[in-house]
Amino acid sequence: MVNRNNCAYNGLRVAWVGDQFSSFLARILHDLGADVVQVTDDVETTTSDRYVRHYQVAIPCYKSKDLRGDLRDKDLIINACREGEGWPVLNLKAMQTLQADNPRQIICTITPYGMTGPWAGRPASDLTLLAAGGFLGSCGYDDGKAAGLPIGCSGGQSNHIAGMVAAIAVQAALKQLENSPQAAGRRLDISVQHALSVSTEMSIPYWDYTHADALRHTGRHAMPRETPRWQHQAADGQYFLALPLYIDDKRFAMIKQWLDDEGIPHNLEDEKFQNADSREEHMFEIVDIFRDLVETHNTGWLFTESQRRRMPWAPINRADQCIEDSHFARYRQTVEEIGSVRRARLPFLITSAAEV
Repeated sequence: MVNRNNCAYNGLRVAWVGDQFSSFLARILHDLGADVVQVTDDVETTTSDRYVRHYQVAIPCYKSKDLRGDLRDKDLIINACREGEGWPVLNLKAMQTLQADNPRQIICTITPYGMTGPWAGRPASDLTLLAAGGFLGSCGYDDGKAAGLPIGCSGGQSNHIAGMVAAIAVQAALKQLENSPQAAGRRLDISVQHALSVSTEMSIPYWDYTHADALRHTGRHAMPRETPRWQHQAADGQYFLALPLYIDDKRFAMIKQWLDDEGIPHNLEDEKFQNADSREEHMFEIVDIFRDLVETHNTGWLFTESQRRRMPWAPINRADQCIEDSHFARYRQTVEEIGSVRRARLPFLITSAAEV
């Protein structure tokens, strides 16, 4: 069953043309109650591929004999590129014509590099956009055989990040129409490269303000300097996140007590660790002691004990462990089944005021 409890966009009529970097936006709108249909003037999109089915299984698709006629009365059009192309299905003239027929229609265009600029119209893939958007410059390892090499994030991040940015823009455009009956519909120009570039956390701000290049760090923030490790392998073989951030004097005293309780030798009574500023300068030494604690215990015990001692530490779960986690399965309705497709739901749980 499709979970349709989230009905924020009930009654919103959405047509989706093209397919590249847009399926996550279509899914977000559908899962929030919108009536989304995929329209093609070519060959109907298949849903045999598992990746495609994850996004499109509940969205009908049909071949149009009159594309303009089928799109004219829609509230929102997702205007994307076909696979391997750089321009969207609807060009500027087609968009202007549609909005002349329906002035309050919103058209959200998603392309690799936007509709203007020197790279406009160039085709791209998830990997090339991760490169051009700065992700490969930030993601990677500082140890092992892959040290220093750029790493492409898996999971179709270009689609996800562009989809989230587009969803925010769509929400703002819909809100404007709601607040002003005289407002005209918007044309939203979403560049996937732009969306990626402003989603690289610290890399862009560090370069923008200080012209410092961020270094790739294994499983932690990319920073312009070397930083202590956050992850260590526990006794059960699973990795555990022992975060060395937010260690104020109270937490530092608790850590020392914890180590004493477990009989783990340490030198944290040394004067250089007692002041917050000097302690930060010696964090590499502290993290080595964290590693000793983690390596001698299982992740379950570490998580329970760290929570009891009010430390923001946690096991690093694989995707399959997240799906099967009892907290998600029992209280968050994380997994849904649509036909033969089993997938994780989006994290929105929206209820009416009367249900709260």
